[in-house]
Amino acid sequence: MKTKTLIWSSALILSLFLIWLLPAGSIISSSQQVNTAQNNQLNDPFVSGSNLHVTQGAAAGYVADKQCENCHAGHTESYQHIGMSKSFKRPAITHFIESFDQAPYFHKPSERYYQMQQNGDDLQFIRYQLDDQQQPINLFKRKVDYIIGSGNTTRSYLYQTENGEMFQLPLGWYSQTQQWAMAPGFDKPKHAGVTRPIQRQCLFCHNALPDVATDSDLHWQPHFFPKTLPQGIGCQRCHGPGAKHINTVLAPDTTLDKIKAAIVNPAKLPVQQRDSVCFQCHLLPSVALTGIRKFDRPDYSFRPGDDIFDYIAHVDITESDKSQDERFEINHHAYRLRKSKCFTQSEGALTCISCHNPHKKVAASAKTEHYQNVCLSCHTEPHPVSAIANTKINDDDCVSCHMPKRRTQDVVHVVMTDHKIQRQLTDPQPLTTLKETEPTITGIEFLLSDKAPKDAVGEVYKAVTLLRTTPTANYVDYLKMMLAQSKIQDIQPYFDLAQGQLTLQRYDEVLTTTSWLLSREPDNFRVKQWRGTAFIGLNKLDEAMAIFEPLVAQQPKVAEIQFNFALLLYAKQNYHLAKDYLAKTLKLRDTMPQAWFYQGLVNIHLNNKQAAINDFISVLAIDPSYTRAYLELSKLYQQEGDAVAAKRYRLHGIKNAREPLLLNEIQ
Repeated sequence: MKTKTLIWSSALILSLFLIWLLPAGSIISSSQQVNTAQNNQLNDPFVSGSNLHVTQGAAAGYVADKQCENCHAGHTESYQHIGMSKSFKRPAITHFIESFDQAPYFHKPSERYYQMQQNGDDLQFIRYQLDDQQQPINLFKRKVDYIIGSGNTTRSYLYQTENGEMFQLPLGWYSQTQQWAMAPGFDKPKHAGVTRPIQRQCLFCHNALPDVATDSDLHWQPHFFPKTLPQGIGCQRCHGPGAKHINTVLAPDTTLDKIKAAIVNPAKLPVQQRDSVCFQCHLLPSVALTGIRKFDRPDYSFRPGDDIFDYIAHVDITESDKSQDERFEINHHAYRLRKSKCFTQSEGALTCISCHNPHKKVAASAKTEHYQNVCLSCHTEPHPVSAIANTKINDDDCVSCHMPKRRTQDVVHVVMTDHKIQRQLTDPQPLTTLKETEPTITGIEFLLSDKAPKDAVGEVYKAVTLLRTTPTANYVDYLKMMLAQSKIQDIQPYFDLAQGQLTLQRYDEVLTTTSWLLSREPDNFRVKQWRGTAFIGLNKLDEAMAIFEPLVAQQPKVAEIQFNFALLLYAKQNYHLAKDYLAKTLKLRDTMPQAWFYQGLVNIHLNNKQAAINDFISVLAIDPSYTRAYLELSKLYQQEGDAVAAKRYRLHGIKNAREPLLLNEIQ
């Protein structure tokens, strides 16, 4: 299926009752099993004869990566200098690389100031604007809970809410320029601010797998993370769960062959499975349109020894303004390498670990010789470059010519090595400064056709891939048509169909789809949530109430369910009880601006005007473009006789609100 000039949008304009929906999701039947190496793990929660904890849930059979150094101290120590080991960390003074004495970063497109402050091991994110008198307004502060990214090129910053959700902050650190700037995806006038959710797919490639319950990693499940998480990619992401290996070492009748057989050595795997160990994180053809997990694969189900194309239906795209060879993103290491003749014609001899020892970092002074030696393992003598006019490249520097550094199109403050090995540079200005833009996608195809789903089933995968990125009527209709043609047995794409119909406010269709889903998954709370939301959209509040009233007790950690129930109570003018459930919502996720806004409305009805003022100020601290918060706040200040404050927020709202014309009605 080819798309017709698809422009993927950073935000969806939804109706009042749809703004709290989670990102598009999917499901597999709880009765289905994943046939991977995880089925061979220990059943006991501790390794025999020790107090070593072993994970038992969605990612079973893992131990703390620190245990590996008991036998592999050399590898463990040298690995600490590899970027993967630093990919996810709690803030700590021992590994800060940022400069915290720079002036606040001003982002002109969104008229906001950003700063990161350090206090010992703690980091605090600060964002604010300036009003007409150049005084701070809409001030937001948040403690940073996690740093994501090794810092070799860039770092981003996350905070975690009470219910375990994670969100990305919009400021990033760029090591190559030693500067603060907007994190990728935020360098535009309208962006997600402090409410961009982090999903399991994000942390999958930035951290070791967490200890979570079985089936909690099905795609439709809430993206909750434990309060205690591993810190960094560890040994077992490449070598597989380590409990069986340790248990074999401790067994009285063990042998060296048994010990080796109880852990994965990626170098000994068949070529496709060997490469898949690296490709699980370093193969991403497009960040704008990412391939989805196969319908029978939960998020944490990949294990070393699996084929990555049995886990993800990777897609490739074409863009309107770039040829395929011009496309270059920050995670294009494997994608570009796979386009190289050196890779395709080597019959598996050349791979990631030919150049990159995952256990040991190559010293800067040794890199040129190290990479040249890899080249000379096939090319028997160096290419003579000294005769080329005006060259400044050493004869032994293969990489600078044939794998040059280029600026990435998705993370525009970074330059990376282009891993497509080529005779000559195709981009005449590889380091030219770029502006962050949203790509116009004109086509989508599977990256590896012989491993891709076929015929109508393949079109279902493409439709779901597109729908999760940009819910449009065309994609919903196409998915529905392909589901009918494919007669696919997996129920996951039907969840995507229901989600898409709900996003488009096709409430009657949602009721039909969710009715069928409930016949297959009668206790699925997400289907019930969507069904209840459709009843709200149809103004059938009693039917919605019958669904949400038991759900708030059954799912006390899901903020959207608590919020939906509060809205129903508000619509029924039960303001006291609505306030209770808004408070529960904000305890779970205190950065939901809609919950603060409705709490403000409730407080107005309860004649708690000062509390309402504080609620609307909280809304604008989280989302400085929230039009109705400016509107209500200005009205309240007028009623309270504070004309200066009323004018301050009205004027600031006219410049910053999404719908500024609504504020002109306030005098």
